[in-house]
Amino acid sequence: MKFDFKIDTSQARNAMKRAPSRFRTRIAVALKEHGQFFEERMEARMSRPWSEYNPTDVLSRRSGALIQSLNSKVVGTQLDGLQLQGTVGDGRTRNYVFAQEYGAVIRPKRAKHLTIPASGNYTAGGRVRYESVGALISAKGDQVVKKGMGIFLRTGKSERSDKPMFWLTKGPVRIPDRLGFRETWRSGRVDADRKRRIKSAVNDAVAAINGGR
Repeated sequence: MKFDFKIDTSQARNAMKRAPSRFRTRIAVALKEHGQFFEERMEARMSRPWSEYNPTDVLSRRSGALIQSLNSKVVGTQLDGLQLQGTVGDGRTRNYVFAQEYGAVIRPKRAKHLTIPASGNYTAGGRVRYESVGALISAKGDQVVKKGMGIFLRTGKSERSDKPMFWLTKGPVRIPDRLGFRETWRSGRVDADRKRRIKSAVNDAVAAINGGR
C-alpha cells in the first residue's frame, strides 16, 4: 500500500530547505504513529468473529498468531524517500494470508475429501489436538467413528457418548476474501487519520524550524 502527499505552501517548503533532517523527523514520527493506528484498526477487525463477514463460516478457529504478526515501520533516510510499510504474516504464512485477503478454493490433492479440524479437535487455547485423522486413529484406535461427513471420538458403547466432532470431511472449500487489509487501509477512518497526522506534523515542523525551536 502507498500514498503520496505534497508540500504546497511556501512556508513549509522554506522550512524543509532550511532543516530537511528535522522536517523529515517530524514526518517520520507522524507516519510511525499512523502505522500504529492502522495496526489497531486491523487488530480490531481481525478480533471479530469471521461470521460477521461470512455467516456460514462455522469452522474458523484462530490462535491469534496472525494478529500478533501485524507490523508497520517507517523506512527511508530522505524526506522524499520516506515509506510506511505495513505487513501481516511472514514467509511461512504467506499463502494463508493471501488466501484470507484475496479468497481461495482449496481442493484435496490425492484424497476424495479434505479433512478439516472441527470443534472437538481444539484445546481451550485454540490449538489442534491431533494434526491428522491418522494421528487420531493411532492414539484412539477403534474409538474413532465416522458418521456422515464427520469423524467423532466415541468414549462409550453408543452415540450418546460421542465427543464433539473432531474432523469434518468435505469436498473443495471456498475461502472468502475476509482479512480486509486493503479495505482497512483505504477506509475513511484510516485515511482521515493519515491526513490529520501528516498535516499536523508539517505545521509543527514549520513552527519549530521557522520559529527557531
